[in-house]
Amino acid sequence: MNESPFFISSPQNLKYKMWESLMTTKGRHKESLFILSGEKIIADFLHDGGPARFPVKAVLIPKNFALNAIASIKNDPHLNSPALYFTLDTALFKELDLFGTRFPLLICQKPEENEVQVLDRPQGLELVLPLTDPANMGALCRTALSFNVRRIILTPNASDPFHPKALRASSGATLKLEFRFLNVNDVTLTSDDYGLDLSGESIYKFPWPENLRLWLGEEGQGLKNSFLDKNKIHIPIHSMESLNATVAGSIAIYSYSQRFNKI
Repeated sequence: MNESPFFISSPQNLKYKMWESLMTTKGRHKESLFILSGEKIIADFLHDGGPARFPVKAVLIPKNFALNAIASIKNDPHLNSPALYFTLDTALFKELDLFGTRFPLLICQKPEENEVQVLDRPQGLELVLPLTDPANMGALCRTALSFNVRRIILTPNASDPFHPKALRASSGATLKLEFRFLNVNDVTLTSDDYGLDLSGESIYKFPWPENLRLWLGEEGQGLKNSFLDKNKIHIPIHSMESLNATVAGSIAIYSYSQRFNKI
């Protein structure tokens, strides 16, 4: 018996295999898609006009789900085409529902990556993140958005901000930030570039300039390069060698916002 195009029960189904590939960075990059999950995150996404910026290519529904529970999704003008909706067998849906939400998943189009080799002068506070843990990436993006930081620059080995764990940890903040992707390991820096590291001027005494680009070091080892030796800031702590990079970055963002009343 041929499978209905709107009900998928086989893991060999080509659409399902493509969606499954989105669990990996390689798959998301190849397909230019990502999975959005979580009832609240999706509700906020719809409320903020997310489908206009990240077009929804499919809505995946678990088997036996009450369709009247997703009226807000079906009533969105961008999501009223029946061709977008697919019901997945319970086992298949569970594989994609990484956090066990049991709520429909949206397959969304990723924005085109804005790759750069040369950095513009910063406007306000900008962050350069090498974070490789997607949960840390998402958590710091959430802090950044909360304090009106809008531009995030990612180093070549940084985590994908559209990783499911990053999206969840950010509560959807990664969908509202501007990302730029450094495609080189060495860039020309200016007096506007500062490093948050294990040494340097105390953050409590640092005279924050209004426009700067703040580079975070990797956890435990700090900044690998020496080009920021003259523009380094540190957070004095006791009893521990270092802070989690997300915590340190959040402290720095708050310190900057206090200086300029950015909240």
